[in-house]
Amino acid sequence: MSGSQEQGINVLYSDSKGYGFVHLEPTTQEVEVKSITFAVDHWNKNAYSAAVADFNRMYPAYRINLTEYQYDDQKMLTELTAGEGPVIIDTALVEFEDMTKYWEPLDDIFDQMGITDELIPEAVNMGRVDDKFYGVVTNFRIRTVITAMKDMDGWNYEEFIKCIDDRKDSLKSIFYGNSMDDGTAFVLKYFMHGLKDNYFIDSVNGTTSFDTEAFRNVIELGKQYQGTNGKYENLLDGSMLCLDVEIKKPLDIPYLRLLMGDDVNFIGYPCEDGNGHYMAPTSMLAVRDNAGDEEKRIAHSFIKLMLSYKEQLEASESDDFDISVRKDVFEHQLSEIDTKVSCYIMGLPVVNIEEEQLDYDKDRKLLLDLIEKSTPDSSLPVELNDVMAEELVNYFEGDMDADKVISNLKGRVELYLGERMSR
Repeated sequence: MSGSQEQGINVLYSDSKGYGFVHLEPTTQEVEVKSITFAVDHWNKNAYSAAVADFNRMYPAYRINLTEYQYDDQKMLTELTAGEGPVIIDTALVEFEDMTKYWEPLDDIFDQMGITDELIPEAVNMGRVDDKFYGVVTNFRIRTVITAMKDMDGWNYEEFIKCIDDRKDSLKSIFYGNSMDDGTAFVLKYFMHGLKDNYFIDSVNGTTSFDTEAFRNVIELGKQYQGTNGKYENLLDGSMLCLDVEIKKPLDIPYLRLLMGDDVNFIGYPCEDGNGHYMAPTSMLAVRDNAGDEEKRIAHSFIKLMLSYKEQLEASESDDFDISVRKDVFEHQLSEIDTKVSCYIMGLPVVNIEEEQLDYDKDRKLLLDLIEKSTPDSSLPVELNDVMAEELVNYFEGDMDADKVISNLKGRVELYLGERMSR
């Protein structure tokens, strides 16, 4: 390579086809840089910053501006409606399923990328709403429940309550929890999996089942057990019923197996079909449907980069990145578990796992089984969750009796459902 600032640069190179020559000359021509905004939640910013930096370096004519927004930001919602504002949206900022009119359908785009076969299908499908593909999952986690009972593969709501009723005199706790695990958490976590699988809310018909003996029984159980968290060891001797856990890294599987024993039963949450394992994206991306064609092309190029082996592998080394959506990086995470890292799940002790304690085949099978059984996590809409939490907290703190909380919940929740159905 030789040259000067005035005369340009001569580059002689060789590749598999032989030698080549390139002459580069300086220019004063201004090149327009097309930029788009990527709206991201504060907690997810680190997970995307490296990929955004790589994209901006690889495509100097384009620029992605990573910008923090707040959840349900009215400014952003106004911009989306007006066809302005961010082009890529971290869906942690919005009610993703309720806002599909704003998102670009990505089925054809993914087909053009040709990477579908390289991704874990159960994780990819979390981005589907009514069989259309709107959200791009890059990494994910799994919520489930473990128990020492070996004779059950799952439980529906009635079976879960019966397990408690049959053993409540000997149980120290229903579950081992942290400061958030009280009667309110018990009701919301174990009986309300969004609006589609909910023991007390029928969103299709706009009705509720709060004024029933079943609900009275459940809130009485929540009242009885709140603040009586057991020790995790109680799970092993049968004096604690179950423990809810979140699998964020492949290392969490051998951790639970070693802590609780090889026969630990991933029974899942109680639900309608008795198999409540819930997969949730750590974050998911959507593209604004009314963005310009060039803006969309930039967004599509970034998504393809974000899902590439190189970017996923690099991101998987971060604490902010959970289980990779790519099959090859997922296998790498399993086979290259770092035993130098201390492992723990909230509420459980820190454990250092030795290399000889790992069982790749067993842990791989456990995690793949969980992924196969998992369905997309679905929480209550924020507004409805706030209503439920407010009324239940008042009940469990003794500010109202059962009749009052039932009356309040029936009135407020059915009003919400009616308004939702009329939209």
